[in-house]
Amino acid sequence: MSQEQNELAALSQALKKTMERKRHLGQRRVGRGPCTASPRATTAKIDATPVPVAHLAQPQVLPASPESQTTMARECLNLDQLERAASRCQACPLHKGRHNPVFSDGNPGPGGILFLGEAPSDADNSTGTPFSGPPGQLLTDIIVKGMGLNRQQVTITPMVKCPTPGGRAPAGEEVELCAPILRRQLELVNPRVLIPLGQGPANFLLARKSPLAELRNQIFESQGRQIVATFHPGQLLQDPAKKRDCWADIRRAMAAADIKKPS
Repeated sequence: MSQEQNELAALSQALKKTMERKRHLGQRRVGRGPCTASPRATTAKIDATPVPVAHLAQPQVLPASPESQTTMARECLNLDQLERAASRCQACPLHKGRHNPVFSDGNPGPGGILFLGEAPSDADNSTGTPFSGPPGQLLTDIIVKGMGLNRQQVTITPMVKCPTPGGRAPAGEEVELCAPILRRQLELVNPRVLIPLGQGPANFLLARKSPLAELRNQIFESQGRQIVATFHPGQLLQDPAKKRDCWADIRRAMAAADIKKPS
């Protein structure tokens, strides 16, 4: 066999081995161009299942705080704006029981008297007016018959603007979150004399934790305002004997506000 034949045989043998190796790897031909996939090759599947909305990133909503409530209240430039803000407030769970916003009643102007209750009653929640049930009627009698004024010459407002479940006293956190609204309200109304009705409102205004008996029969001063604590009208309905003591408190408040006793 010639040298040329030997080289051709070697080349043929090498090509045969190359073909066998390519076939083993799943390719059917050798050369340039695309290779055909073997029958064993599979196409990758793409999962197009929609991602549930709950799994998508949601914007973070920070919980309400006394600081954020203060910022909100400070942005209110008048009582109308503050009342609208209070009616939309959802800082604590009490807003879930709110049917009608209970903000205030009356419009005395600067230098008048402000009566501060604790929280709206069921009757208040229905009408949107503070002290609109039987205790409210007694308070109206005190204002009209005792002081010689009418409800539009004083301000009547609750410390917490939403009703509490079962008429319970507001919890500390509820008072704390609603306090910036009340403080801004006091700034805008600018009363001369505050009459807290009951132990809760009295302790709030005086920053104390004392029984009502220790807060009555005297005049306190805070931020240029006179504070005269007395009974809640609901207490007077339960114990009419306290009406005499309440009247003494009201006369004390009238003197502080320079209101003359009607003849």
